[in-house]
Amino acid sequence: MSQFKFKDDGLDTDFMPEVLAADLKKENQIAPLLLLTIILTFVILIIWAAFSEIDEITRGEGTIIPSTKLQVVDHLEGGIIQNIHIHEGDIVKKGQLLLNIDNTIARARFSEGRTLYYRFIASVARLRAQISGELFTIPQEVEEKAPLEAEDAMRLYKAHLEDLKSDQLIADQEVEQKQQEFNELASRTKELTMQRSLISEKVEKIAPLVKQKLEPEITLTDLKIRESELRSEVASLKSNIARAKAAVLQAEQRARQVPIKFKAENWNELKDVNNKLAAAKGSFTSEGDRFSRTEVRSPVHGIIKQLLVTTVGGVVQPGEDLVEIVPLEDTLLIEAKINPKDIAFLRPGLQASVKITAYDYAVYGDLKGELIRVSADSITDDQGNIFYKAYLKTEGTILSKTKKVLPIMPGMISSVDILTGKKSVLNYLLKPILKAKQRALTER
Repeated sequence: MSQFKFKDDGLDTDFMPEVLAADLKKENQIAPLLLLTIILTFVILIIWAAFSEIDEITRGEGTIIPSTKLQVVDHLEGGIIQNIHIHEGDIVKKGQLLLNIDNTIARARFSEGRTLYYRFIASVARLRAQISGELFTIPQEVEEKAPLEAEDAMRLYKAHLEDLKSDQLIADQEVEQKQQEFNELASRTKELTMQRSLISEKVEKIAPLVKQKLEPEITLTDLKIRESELRSEVASLKSNIARAKAAVLQAEQRARQVPIKFKAENWNELKDVNNKLAAAKGSFTSEGDRFSRTEVRSPVHGIIKQLLVTTVGGVVQPGEDLVEIVPLEDTLLIEAKINPKDIAFLRPGLQASVKITAYDYAVYGDLKGELIRVSADSITDDQGNIFYKAYLKTEGTILSKTKKVLPIMPGMISSVDILTGKKSVLNYLLKPILKAKQRALTER
């Protein structure tokens, strides 16, 4: 027989089987736990919603526009088209060769200017070495770029040194000759002076003897005549010695002037060559620029929009436009349309995500960008749509999910998400309720 319990626990468990009463008691214990769990979960969700933030986004549709103006390539001097290396629609790099203009005349002028320029550089170095007396060393740029001019300069340097050496030798020989003439005159004068002294002594000794009739008078007369002749001859020699001494001094002066004159002539020539070098440098630079312009190169990285010359052998007039290029810069400029209701929180410097519609976002990713300015007033298009223009600049041109440089050209459509701030999940959830509360019970 089953056992019965007669305990009063708020339920009519009297006359219940013991097992049924136990089960009912267990259920009464689980219900409060379940309710508590639900309440805690709800509280946790509310706390999470209150503190967890999600991005506030302002969306718009944009168009990629050139960040710089259309580049028009022309040619300053004009000429004959020699080669055309590009076609319309080609993507070109900055500095890439586009066209060749016939360079026959420009090359000849450039070569002539180049020769003169390096010739004068070598001449300046040579003249400075000749003035200073140092060993002439050919400038490296002349040796490398104009070896013929380097050889001519060295040959001229050696010839000038030989001329200087020869002139100095002639001058020194003249000094030596004049000195020898002076020495001979001095020696002859000394010799005659001694003879005159001896004769004078004889005259002094014989004069008393002649008076005493011990010597013939003719002997004294001959001695006096000879003494007079010697006196005249010595006087003449002394006059010649003075002239010979002056000739020696003049010869020595001329010898000293040889290197001085050589340096002076080189100084004058150096001044003239420096002036010619300055003119040659300007001519060489201008002719070099003219010659380089026979290779028409792209000034920017971009797309060939229009090729204005298409005939090889055709004549281009000075200043005539040749190619139009749409720039493709390292950053892109996007012009986006923003709904007026979303304009309030836009300001320069906000970060943005730019998705190019031509490339699947899930596959290629997006471009990071920055809002740089917003139009001052709203704009109405032909369909009556009102919007603001927002301009964004990307950080690069490579989409985030690929390492390849994909062509992104002006005119492509993009989707723009501008991060205007952050808001908690709770605010998002309560926003409809708060709006409804403001509008509730206000109808007429």
